[in-house]
Amino acid sequence: MVGPRIKQARRRRGWTLKQLAGRTQFTPSFLSQVERGVASPSIASLQRIAEALAIPAFYLLLDTGEGSPVVRSAERRLIKHPGVAVAYELLCPPASATLEVAIASLPPGVASSSEFLSHDGEECVLVLTGFMQAMLAESSYLLTKGDSIFLNSLVPHYYLNCGTEELVFLVAMAPKQAPPGGPIRREHRLGP
Repeated sequence: MVGPRIKQARRRRGWTLKQLAGRTQFTPSFLSQVERGVASPSIASLQRIAEALAIPAFYLLLDTGEGSPVVRSAERRLIKHPGVAVAYELLCPPASATLEVAIASLPPGVASSSEFLSHDGEECVLVLTGFMQAMLAESSYLLTKGDSIFLNSLVPHYYLNCGTEELVFLVAMAPKQAPPGGPIRREHRLGP
C-alpha cells in the first residue's frame, strides 16, 4: 500500500513523477516502480519521499483506509524504528497525514535513541509520568509530570528516562511544509 499512498499524495499536489524526482533526487523510473509496488524503498528513502511531499513518513507505512475518527486504546498502531529504543502508539486515525500524535514509554535509565537524531518539522512533548531528561544539541532540560517542551525537530535531540519509574510521554509532531520547488533537507534520520 506504500506505492498508492505516494502516488495519491503526489497527485494531490499536482506533481508529475519528474517533479517529485527533482525534489527527492530519485529517478522518475525508481519512483514509478515504487508507486507500482515493483520496488521496495528503504526507510530512509520513504522518509525522503514523505518529506518532499510534506507528509509524515508514518502515513506511508500505515493502513490509511477511511474509517472512524476514534482510535480505541486496544487498536492503537505501534511504530518502532530500527535503532530507536522508544516505541510510539499512534493516537491519530491512520488517515491523518498532517499531524502525528503518539504516546510512548521508556523504562528507567533508557534513552529514546543511542545518539542525537533530527528530522524536519516541529514537535511538542508532554510528560505524563516519570522524569525526562530532554537532550537538545548543546542543552539539557529536566521535565517532570505535567511539563512540556516544544522544539524545532531539526535540532538534534533525544529523550532519557532519568528516574526510577517508567517514563510515559505524549508527543505531537507536525512535518515542516516544504515550499513549492524549495530545497529539501537530506541529512535527517527517522527518530523521536
